[in-house]
Amino acid sequence: MTINELLNILPSGEHVYITGHVHPDGDCLGACLGLYQVLKNNQIDVTVILEERPEVYNYLSGFSAIKNYIDFQQKSAEILASSYTLIVMDSGDLTRIEPIQNLFDHATRTINIDHHESNNRFAMFNYVDTKASSSCEMVGLLIGLKEGDKRHLTFELAECLYTGLIYDTGVFKHSNTRYETHIIAAHLVDMGINHTWITNHCFFTRNLKAVKATSIALNKLEMYLDNKIATTLISAVDLEEHHLVKDDTEAIVNILNEIKDTYASVFFLELEPNNYKVSLRSNSLINVCSVAQKFGGGGHIKASGCSVKGSKAEVIENVLKELELEYRRNY
Repeated sequence: MTINELLNILPSGEHVYITGHVHPDGDCLGACLGLYQVLKNNQIDVTVILEERPEVYNYLSGFSAIKNYIDFQQKSAEILASSYTLIVMDSGDLTRIEPIQNLFDHATRTINIDHHESNNRFAMFNYVDTKASSSCEMVGLLIGLKEGDKRHLTFELAECLYTGLIYDTGVFKHSNTRYETHIIAAHLVDMGINHTWITNHCFFTRNLKAVKATSIALNKLEMYLDNKIATTLISAVDLEEHHLVKDDTEAIVNILNEIKDTYASVFFLELEPNNYKVSLRSNSLINVCSVAQKFGGGGHIKASGCSVKGSKAEVIENVLKELELEYRRNY
């Protein structure tokens, strides 16, 4: 899909809503705000709706204009009665936007822009590239950056797309980094963005609470399957007691994955009693996307996640059981 093809899909005068998956990360936020700017600069009436606005990304242009799910619920009757297009970014299936599924169900047309292996082509129009490093890379391809076409590129857009590129590639170290990733990144850097500051801000600068969260998690570190699987957990009680938020825990699963000779890592975050956000990473042949899909989640072969409800013992046992089955299939 090209930007012209996308614009031709959108009828004149109809509002466009852009949304992304629950617990939006750097790629989701960067892609949503990036496409928002592209459409806005092409005189499209557009709004971004996300579950939350992680403050770590408040430097991105358009951040303050993001509407949250509560805003949508308050105006849902008015919105659902109108004609509109919904663009879903960075989401493998509709369970990833489940809290506002009715926004999808009532849309005049739906567009799915994503790069996840687990994507099931759920929309009327599907622009899916599972070889792309990120949804931000796909927005770069959409506007022609691979061919050197920078007519649609602005400084603000470059900041958004660079943020998503480095988030999903781990600052270009993950195996999903490809030729196109570097070409697009080069054009973004050429716009004069402070790429060093963005990288340090997103990856190498942590507030005191994030350091505390890491300490709590490492104190609960456990190893399974002959030290091949690293796991840890932060409970709802931990969050409340130490005044932590989800953003403070973002780096933990990647830290586990840095342990030498591990094959995979799992981080269990209890957002509220008996409701866990499970993050999985792989350093090996283990396909953690396959594991996440067993619980209604998805993502990439080496990086995936899901939400699981149940007691601590049940959730950990069930996830580790599936992870062991995947391990046994490969080793």
